Amino acid sequence: MNEYVAGQLAQLLSLPVPRFKVVDIPKTFIQSNKILSQYAFTPGHQFASEVIHPCEQLPETRPIPKELNIVNRSQCPGIVVFDQWIHNIDRLKRNVLLQPQPRKGGYKLYIIDHGHSFSFETPSHKRRCSWTPYTLKFLPQKIKPNSLYNWIARHARNSDDFFKFVDHIQRIPDERICQIIASIPHDWNVSRGERTALFTYLQRAKKRLPRLIARYLRKS
Repeated sequence: MNEYVAGQLAQLLSLPVPRFKVVDIPKTFIQSNKILSQYAFTPGHQFASEVIHPCEQLPETRPIPKELNIVNRSQCPGIVVFDQWIHNIDRLKRNVLLQPQPRKGGYKLYIIDHGHSFSFETPSHKRRCSWTPYTLKFLPQKIKPNSLYNWIARHARNSDDFFKFVDHIQRIPDERICQIIASIPHDWNVSRGERTALFTYLQRAKKRLPRLIARYLRKS
């Protein structure tokens, strides 16, 4: 569910997420595909995402090469702002894909894996990807800078590049956010109370974004 909502919101901001859709998978299809059976897929609506090919991942244990030419660099500041809005605590190097663009002499950057959206980190630094209406009351909190965010920030000319996306988010009508939450398939068992809590969180986080991003930029 987190992937679906985050993907819909990312598309509103024209951020580089792979194409996706919700597909209805029948029981017979799962039974005829051993891999799906191994991963305990259940019949019903499932989130399906495009496979980006060819692509490369950023080096997990080495510094990111400074000479990488990102052809969609103007979208990079929006990734930081977006992660703050949805409180994504899992933006790591492995969650970024680079698709070679030979004609442009560089790479197109994609962001993936938003399962830890609307989540929190426990005092023991354990990441929880499940949320409840109660836990959402304590969010948003300022996201923590890391080496990936620092690399992304280098593609911004100045703070205006970040606040352009803040303004874009604040101009998203509440009705549009409501429509996205209402479109969550019913067989994902998201209750009315959970949908209301998620909408309330996104409203609240939207209003707090200017202050949170300003704090982030001062300390990064």
